[in-house]
Amino acid sequence: MTEYDTNKERNSGDAQVKSVFSFFQVLYDFFARRRILLYVLTFAVIVIAALILRNITMNEDIAPLLPDGENEAARDFALLQKAPFADKILISLKAGQSTSKQSLVDTAERLTQAMSQPYFTGAVSGPASSSLEAIPQWLMNALPNTFTIKDQSAMEEILTPEIVRDRLKKAHAQLTSQEGMMLKPLVQIDPLDLKGFVLGKLSHVNIIPGMQLHDNHFISDDGKNTLVIARTPVKITDSKGSKEMLGQLRELIKKFVPADVEASTLSAYAYTMANAEAIKGDLVLILGSSSVAIFLLIMYFLRSWKGILVFLVPSSVLCLATAGTLLIYDSVSAVTIAFGSVLLGISDDYPILVYFALSNKERSAGNIVGAVARPVLFGGMTTIITFSVMLLSNLPGQRQLAIFCMIGVAVSLIFSLIVLPQLLQGLPGEKRYFGNKPRGMFILPRKWVVFCWIGISVLCLWQAGSLHFNGDLRILNMVPEEMKKTEQYFAKTWGNFQDNAILFAEGKDLQSSLQTNDRLFAYLSEKMPADKIISLAPIFPSEKTEASNRQRWKGFWAQGNERLANRLLADEGGKLGFSSTAFMPFFDMLKKEPRPLAANDLTAIGLDELYNSLVLREKDKVLTLTLAPDTEEIVGLFDKDKNRPEGVRLVSQGRFRSIISKALVDNFFRYIIFALVVIIISVSILFRNLKKTILALMPVATGLIFMLGAMGLLGVEFNLFNIVATILVIGLGVDLGIFMVCNLSEGYEHTANLGILLGGLTSFVGLGALILARHPALSSIGTTVMLGLCGVIPSALFVIPALYGKRDEE
Repeated sequence: MTEYDTNKERNSGDAQVKSVFSFFQVLYDFFARRRILLYVLTFAVIVIAALILRNITMNEDIAPLLPDGENEAARDFALLQKAPFADKILISLKAGQSTSKQSLVDTAERLTQAMSQPYFTGAVSGPASSSLEAIPQWLMNALPNTFTIKDQSAMEEILTPEIVRDRLKKAHAQLTSQEGMMLKPLVQIDPLDLKGFVLGKLSHVNIIPGMQLHDNHFISDDGKNTLVIARTPVKITDSKGSKEMLGQLRELIKKFVPADVEASTLSAYAYTMANAEAIKGDLVLILGSSSVAIFLLIMYFLRSWKGILVFLVPSSVLCLATAGTLLIYDSVSAVTIAFGSVLLGISDDYPILVYFALSNKERSAGNIVGAVARPVLFGGMTTIITFSVMLLSNLPGQRQLAIFCMIGVAVSLIFSLIVLPQLLQGLPGEKRYFGNKPRGMFILPRKWVVFCWIGISVLCLWQAGSLHFNGDLRILNMVPEEMKKTEQYFAKTWGNFQDNAILFAEGKDLQSSLQTNDRLFAYLSEKMPADKIISLAPIFPSEKTEASNRQRWKGFWAQGNERLANRLLADEGGKLGFSSTAFMPFFDMLKKEPRPLAANDLTAIGLDELYNSLVLREKDKVLTLTLAPDTEEIVGLFDKDKNRPEGVRLVSQGRFRSIISKALVDNFFRYIIFALVVIIISVSILFRNLKKTILALMPVATGLIFMLGAMGLLGVEFNLFNIVATILVIGLGVDLGIFMVCNLSEGYEHTANLGILLGGLTSFVGLGALILARHPALSSIGTTVMLGLCGVIPSALFVIPALYGKRDEE
């Protein structure tokens, strides 16, 4: 038994406890005569929870780890998912030493044809096939519709004897080749090779920089790789569907790709599956190791079979919290289940303290339960309120985690204050614990404790200034080494096509969206090299821009340039043997009214896949995508330049990281302030004494300072999931602070130092088990919480007693 205050202070405290928390003493006395009823009710609740869990749907999607809602981060993340290759599977086939280019192309074709429903809605290994006539016809029709001011200047340079002579010589050489007869209509309609203006603009829609066409197939620049692009109905966040789809793909590759051809796949689905598999594996490891460690700690310290009853409380809490979460949500995230180790570590503090309280044989059990309810209930309620801060998060996984932990702590309080006392008193056996004199086990020289605490705190505050906030969600992804090598191979072979900034030109319909896209292309062309821009604007402008281009085209030829071209072609063509009527189709074309371009024209020449990737139709709007290098200059233009085109939203990994980093800082301080205000109010209500309130908050302050300082010293970056760790440190810190101050000021037997130590250790192993996780998000939380608890536990055990002052002896 430990008492540090006078009998008068104890009697005053007991009177206050009895007046406020006598309800639990009444409950104890009521169920003491009806224990069988309580056991039956408890068993019934657990059975109902088990029945609910029988139909549990564990969500392995990564969606709970991603932002949602209407905030800027959530909107940007949703738009990032609309990137051209975000929902596609890329399969690169690398030829072996004995594999010919034709054999490689044939392999790609066989694989493409084999990819069908239900896992694939189509696959392409090159532009869709089109007739020989379709492409030249489209080129010549697109020419007047895409005729820019820059083209007009270049055209004026062409209409000179030297240039015309040079181009006719090339045309003559083509006609005298083996393919001459097939090329004759093309030369007649375009003797000056004006289609080159349009062909040059097609480079603006080449999304993959290291790709060229061979025999209408995607081939790498070195000619040793071919690319297959597949579509799937599977959602990116669907881990189960991703696993099945990728499994089917592996079977197809095994069946249709020869052994001397190496197949590599790159897709967001592979990351989804890797993250889900890592979380599932971590779930077993974390729950298993934390359960065993907590059980062994309890049994070692309590030295009684009744320690099993104490352990049953957090075990039952895990079941009931999961069932309660399922009543609110359709499914429970695997991340939430993996967090069960955290709940085990938190929820066992209360039954441990109740166990130590009931070890006192000098007071009645009912009186002890009424007394113990005060610190236990306040500590638990403060923890619940602290967890409620995470309900403000824009991550659905964090919100569900908050619900899960709040339900768990509430259930633990009920079981610890109502059910456990009846089990401990109603069943035979002594309640023992490790150590004969727990009070003296933690007494250290007061001055040295305070000196070391101040020194470490100052050092940690200094190091906390170097803490870096990292908003890159990619660092929280599980990326196996094999996938990293695949990423490097794709970047080396096909170029870096994944890290572009995406600019969304929004309009209420297609034409308004294309008009915005035209203005965007013109704006970007003034700010950066045009060849760095991927856009439909050069080859598929809006009808308004097309009309202006056509007018420019007609005006150019009406200014006497048609007569000049006729004379030059007749003079220079005659010298090469061309007849006077050889190029009449060209001049007939000039006289015709050009037809406006249509989306179907792109389909006819095999660019429908490209069009569908860059033009997105949504319920009430149309988005046209433009890609540009993700540089600080580009991001800065759309953040600061007031002359940027309206109706355009820039989204990029770099900007998204900046938004998340800023949100991290804002959320961190908002959550910290909110949580601290809540716990200060709660602790003040509990103690109604400034000194006791400050001391009870000491573990919270020390834990946060030590956590942030250690992270800064070790170079550990603060990420989105470290906010969860911060909330945990606050919740556990205030619990231990309340228990220790009650122990010192009110002489509660149930708050003996040994019980506080055991509660701290079980929390440490329960939360620390997360560090064993392979998944970076879980491991990050575990690392951060362990650093925080390294400040919380010593602060509660040693710093509070040292600062509290001299304690009265029994």
